[in-house]
Amino acid sequence: MASTRRKYTASFHTPFMTPPLVNELGYLATSKAAEEILEGTYRPPKGVDPYTKQLIHQLQRPVLAELQSDHLTALPLTMYQNFWKKAKERTSCFPGSPSRKVPLMIHWQNLSVS
Repeated sequence: MASTRRKYTASFHTPFMTPPLVNELGYLATSKAAEEILEGTYRPPKGVDPYTKQLIHQLQRPVLAELQSDHLTALPLTMYQNFWKKAKERTSCFPGSPSRKVPLMIHWQNLSVS
């Protein structure tokens, strides 16, 4: 039990899982701030260490990838819900992605019906 707890709480002390970043990004990084990081327009708040600021800068979506991209970065809710209703837990991934095992699939299934 202790090893399982350590496994699932190992990231709790990291900059992205503690204030102020967790307040802006959320636990799933589905906020406006997360999109700003990908766009390269995010300004980290005071209190973020310089190494985390450098990492955030490196997380910017490459311009070439954006120009060549033909996939959606956001899905309409109905499309997302329909995908997860028929997805197989061991082989399914995000719509439009190559199939591979997804450990948090049940979490996303629960979100898709709410």
